[in-house]
Amino acid sequence: MYMNSNSRIASAIFLIRQYGIPKPENQSLCESYSGSKMGARFVCDSSNTFDEKYHIVEITFTLTGIPSGNPPSLAKSFTMPALQYIELRSEEVANRSINILELLKSVKSLNIIILQGDRSISYIPGDFNNFPNLTSFFLFDYNNPLVVPHTFLNNSISLQSIIAWFPISSITVDDSLYFPSLTDYYFHSNCTAGSHHINITAKSFPNLRKLSNTTVHLNKDVTKLKLMYVFKIIVFYIRYINLICCSNRHCVIMAGHDTACHLRIGYPFSIETFIATLYSNLTYLSMQEMGLTSFSFIQAPQQLKDLYDYNNNNDNISIDTNLCQFERYLDNNDLQNFSTNLPNTLRTLSISYNYNFNGAITESFCGITSLRIDSTAISSLPSCVWCYKGTSRYDVITDLQAPPNFQCPGIYPQITINNKDNLLVTNNNIATIKGNNIGYGSYESNYTLNPTISNQELSFKYTQATPIPEIPTLVTIILDPQIVQMMMVKDDINIGQPTILQINQNNIIIKFNLDYNPYFNHTITIDNSTACTNLTNISPSQFECTTPLLSSGDHQLIVSNSYIQSQVQFTINLRSFCQQSTNNCYGNGKCTIDAYPIISSGNYNSTNNKYVELNGDFGPSIPISNHSNVSIIINSTINCVVESLSQFQINCTIDQQPSFGLASVQLKLNNDLNTTARNILYLQSPPSQPSPSPISKSSCEKNTSNCYGHGYCDDNGKCQCQHGYSDIDNCLSKYIINMTITPNTTDPTVSFDIDGIDFLFEMFSIQELNFDKNIAKELFISNYTWNVNKTATNNHTTIVNYQLNTLSSPTYQPTQVLSTISFSTQPRTVEFGGQQLFLHANSIKLEVNISKWQYSSNLSTLRVVFKTLINNNQSIKYDCTDKDISTLSFDSLSMLQYLRVVKDDIQFNGRFIDVAMSDGRPTYSQTQNISSTPINDEQSIVMIGIGFPQCQECVLDPDFSALVVNPDNSGKCNSIANSKWKIIVIAVCVSLVTISIIFVIVKVFKRKVQLKFTKRLNKSFNNLSNIATKMVPIIPKQPNTTQQPQQQQEQQINTNPVHNKISDWVNTRTHK
Repeated sequence: MYMNSNSRIASAIFLIRQYGIPKPENQSLCESYSGSKMGARFVCDSSNTFDEKYHIVEITFTLTGIPSGNPPSLAKSFTMPALQYIELRSEEVANRSINILELLKSVKSLNIIILQGDRSISYIPGDFNNFPNLTSFFLFDYNNPLVVPHTFLNNSISLQSIIAWFPISSITVDDSLYFPSLTDYYFHSNCTAGSHHINITAKSFPNLRKLSNTTVHLNKDVTKLKLMYVFKIIVFYIRYINLICCSNRHCVIMAGHDTACHLRIGYPFSIETFIATLYSNLTYLSMQEMGLTSFSFIQAPQQLKDLYDYNNNNDNISIDTNLCQFERYLDNNDLQNFSTNLPNTLRTLSISYNYNFNGAITESFCGITSLRIDSTAISSLPSCVWCYKGTSRYDVITDLQAPPNFQCPGIYPQITINNKDNLLVTNNNIATIKGNNIGYGSYESNYTLNPTISNQELSFKYTQATPIPEIPTLVTIILDPQIVQMMMVKDDINIGQPTILQINQNNIIIKFNLDYNPYFNHTITIDNSTACTNLTNISPSQFECTTPLLSSGDHQLIVSNSYIQSQVQFTINLRSFCQQSTNNCYGNGKCTIDAYPIISSGNYNSTNNKYVELNGDFGPSIPISNHSNVSIIINSTINCVVESLSQFQINCTIDQQPSFGLASVQLKLNNDLNTTARNILYLQSPPSQPSPSPISKSSCEKNTSNCYGHGYCDDNGKCQCQHGYSDIDNCLSKYIINMTITPNTTDPTVSFDIDGIDFLFEMFSIQELNFDKNIAKELFISNYTWNVNKTATNNHTTIVNYQLNTLSSPTYQPTQVLSTISFSTQPRTVEFGGQQLFLHANSIKLEVNISKWQYSSNLSTLRVVFKTLINNNQSIKYDCTDKDISTLSFDSLSMLQYLRVVKDDIQFNGRFIDVAMSDGRPTYSQTQNISSTPINDEQSIVMIGIGFPQCQECVLDPDFSALVVNPDNSGKCNSIANSKWKIIVIAVCVSLVTISIIFVIVKVFKRKVQLKFTKRLNKSFNNLSNIATKMVPIIPKQPNTTQQPQQQQEQQINTNPVHNKISDWVNTRTHK
């Protein structure tokens, strides 16, 4: 026996004395058993220990009473290297100052820890973590509130369940923790002290399925409470939930994820609106004892089936939704009526114990199969309720009684069947009956009827073994209590897995098995758009058909008639078929999945715009010496004559000067290979022919308050800003250069956090667009994880490289998605696409590189979609007026150039250049605002798309900066500014009066005295200038002497335009 180690025996003796365990204080304790009543035992073993020697592997006891006997000696840790299971349930300990958790934190061999009622646990040690073998942790204490340390049980990689059944006074859970195996997490909150911050993320909890936060302290009037639920939130099948809990006894759901499907919320949670996009797969929502006074969906989650709103104070609830088979339970609220119409998909409505509800229950309620309206003020019900009450599929609970001698007022004779040709067409023994007043379904011996839309649409399921006839046959259907006759016919369509028999230059021959009813006429298509013709019945139930050439990838073979359709997926691998059918091109080439021809980039020659260069892959068999088989047309009108060509480049010449702007290219090879590249060419106005400025200098000064005091307006009406100020917003904001940027450690999300003010710009998806700009397929970034590598090139620049891990998805193999985020504490200039881009200090540059994308067609293009949060309206106050700041700024081609988001005088800028890299060459790139979805009155989620032509390596490169708006508070609305404004107004008024007088004088004088008049006029103007100059000292002197030149400049701005206008007018009059 290996139990004779003093330290090991000492650990066991401590437990015996601390808890009063009736065990011998020697190594024979393993052979002793106290019996079932005491439930105390030490289990020792050598067969399953790390050194195959005899150790204590399990400790279990349940004890009552106060321990007696020798007090335990003080201990700092346990020496039990093979202990796997410990379960201690007690009412008292001998020495409360010795915390059992302090002793157990060194026992890293433990698999299960169960502690209940232990009075020694007055706190949880901050280093109680890193248990590599621990799978379950249970701590029960109903009386002692505890603070849960941030790193509690952290990095216990095998831990699957945590139950903290004690009142937690404070807890913090964030994405710095790591519980890779945890599936169940239960904890209590007393909501009376401390703070709770809970941020459950997929990064920290990748396998979490159940989260329960139970309130154990309720301080609420429960006089009307009929059912008590003690939970606060339980989420089943959770992947992501972000909530701030029990701060000031208030819990708020902040966010969720699309895999949460079961959510229960109870007091004291607060939720006024529910954003469906955060819980797209939510099927069950229960809100009870929350004290709600109103609730609504911004948009109902489309998977939601059950909504429980019990024991609240709601007096106005919106239930307008198009959810399928929706059930709504609103018992025990303060409802008086409904503010919206009932959806026709509502199946269950329970409004019991809403004592003041007196809304009219009309015929629109007849579509509900379960109606519970007891303990309400409802005084009457429609006839359908009394007609169907008591039938097998209609449930009504009400305090009302049917009117005396009630008879259904002709509702049954009004029944109508709307099925086409009165046919009951079955597919796999299931059919649909549509009509009016057709009831709520029934169960019969050979079929069942279930309501899809109550009283309007029923699902018919045939349950008899006798086959359904393949020609229409008269049958009788009981609609309970009505009886109707219909013609039933089988219309099953069963398709076998298609196989590819032959791939020709222009078509494909497909073979498949098909069982169908020839009574109906059928059509066969591919992807619901391409006809599969030349249908041949080569053997019983086996067919062949011919379709035009299809792209590599997944397709759908669809067989349909006027009643139903069936489809099956098949995959075309042109490379594999090529290799088999040509024996690898007979050794003289290679099979490729590329769909020729492809145009990946194009440009006009910089010195002669008539020369056009097209780059891409035009196939290995392009007729290099025979240019006549190549046709290139610009914008469908201008011929471009081929000068030279190869597999990867074509040069051609047009006979006229192209128009400025965007142009598309149509290419045809060998009369049968075609492609079109939209907006692949971009011709800018040459620098030698600048367009005249649409804004004058004076307009610039007026519109921008003279560049907001941080610059000046030049002669072209553009602001020239002081160093560090942004010319994007006319010198209003200044770049922030002193801040710390922390790159995201999980994904390439651009993020700024300045004193709690944050901004996020997140990559959402990569879309392949077909020629009609519809989405052919989409890679959602959130479905995958990133591999992250952080490097620093020098003391100033940080570079973080990310690679998307798509190995789990064969659909997107061998696609690679790389991203790089870089930032520097120093300003820098970077080159991209032939442009030199200046980046201020602490600007973030985001690069995204997509390679080896498998396109569905040579006409497809790529688009990278980003997501961010913007303000619906944003402005600042300058010179006592609101200055709107546009969130999105567009260029002359309506493409997005700048994104600006203002939060508390901090402005976040995103710059999008119109150049991307396509297979190593610069090409025009469009940035578009795809959509903007309001989430409330103040903010919206905006989707921004950056487009590429079809390329095998596509690179984009936006950058982002943080700025402070109007840092010196110039233009502040105060008395000083008002005084200055009055002075300027007076000066302008004096100037205008003087001008009027001069105009009259000049009209009177004759031409011979005009020279003399001019001299006097100049003298008058000088006096006017002196008057304005004398007004200047009235303005209070600014503390900062650097403002004096600015004041002088303001005086010049007010006088010079007047002087110029007068001089011009005099010259004009003199020469007449």
